[in-house]
Amino acid sequence: MLHIEAALNVFLMTMNQIDRDFHLLIADDDEEDVEIFIMALKSTAFNGSYTIANDGIDALNKLKELPFVPHLVILDLNMPRMHGGECMQQIRQMDRFAAVPIVIYSTSSFPGEREKLLQAGAAAFLTKEFSFQKIAEQINALLDAYMPTEQVTHKQADL
Repeated sequence: MLHIEAALNVFLMTMNQIDRDFHLLIADDDEEDVEIFIMALKSTAFNGSYTIANDGIDALNKLKELPFVPHLVILDLNMPRMHGGECMQQIRQMDRFAAVPIVIYSTSSFPGEREKLLQAGAAAFLTKEFSFQKIAEQINALLDAYMPTEQVTHKQADL
């Protein structure tokens, strides 16, 4: 019975989002990285909305507060209070958000970490770039991959 209720809740949330703009949840503890990401986001075809969280715990709290399910979650990996990988695992355990694509966006380059996170449920693992143009290209690739095609006005890069 719980599975039917969970499926119904996901369906109702999806129906509530049909006319809703594309929405991102971005969790990163580095304010400068967030500012640069948002500037690059605004330089792309993105015409949706976003919510910013300061760490994994804040991301979980903000997800619970949203009256809708975001289309995409972007998590920094190395955050205080809760690691991005742990946050992703907790999101995956929440029926309402279990199907939301989660992208890990990090400077981390530990061997095998990318594969481990992809196997654990990440839709993609992107290494943070230091060039504004490269960040914008990464964002365009995310939009191409996850935003409905009628909302994307141009394409630039592959993930």
